[in-house]
Amino acid sequence: MLFAQFQLGCAAEEFLQTDLGKYLKGVAKQEIEESLIAMLNQDQPCPALHKKAQRARDAMAWITEVIEAASAAEYQLREKDSLEDF
Repeated sequence: MLFAQFQLGCAAEEFLQTDLGKYLKGVAKQEIEESLIAMLNQDQPCPALHKKAQRARDAMAWITEVIEAASAAEYQLREKDSLEDF
């Protein structure tokens, strides 16, 4: 399980370096910024704009969570490996 988490995180990091990954990061950032600006210009709360920004933020958060889990898994794997050396 730890190795699978590590591999998934590596794949996510590699994906974010691809043209498609960079594009999706850019689109998510743009969606959030545009939604926030539009919300600031509204007199009344706009659930649709909030949902649009939240969706973009969540997408990037899920990828970040996978990468962070991979870092934790790597640490645990290294700890396990160092304990086995004793």
